[in-house]
Amino acid sequence: MSLFLNKETIAENLGTFIRLKGYSKSSFAKKVNISRPTLDQLLEGQSPNEKTFLKQLEKIAEAFQLSKESFLIPPQIEQTYAAPSLQFSDHLEHTKERTPQNQQLLEDLEDLLDIATLYL
Repeated sequence: MSLFLNKETIAENLGTFIRLKGYSKSSFAKKVNISRPTLDQLLEGQSPNEKTFLKQLEKIAEAFQLSKESFLIPPQIEQTYAAPSLQFSDHLEHTKERTPQNQQLLEDLEDLLDIATLYL
C-alpha cells in the first residue's frame, strides 16, 4: 500500500495524533523539525511530491519511534467525548493580504484553540 496514495488518510490520522498528544501545530512542527507551512501541507493532504512527503513523514515517525505505516490506522482514543467543533469568521476582504504579524497571531490563536479542544 503506497503511503503517498493514502496521504489524505494519513493527514486525518496525523491531525488526531497531534491533538491526542497535546501538541499545538507550532510545537509539533518544532519537535519533529519541520516548518509549520510544511506541517500544514501534510495535514491538508497536499504534499507537493512523494519524495518530500515520505521524508517529512519519516521525520515525524522517528520523533515518536513509530513506523510511517502506523499513520494509516487511526490513533486509539482512550476516552469518549464529543468531537469539538470550531467556527470562526474571517472578515478580511479577499483583495487584502494579512500582515506577517497578523498571520502569526491568527496561527497562534488557532494553536490555542487546538489545545482548548483537548479539555472539552
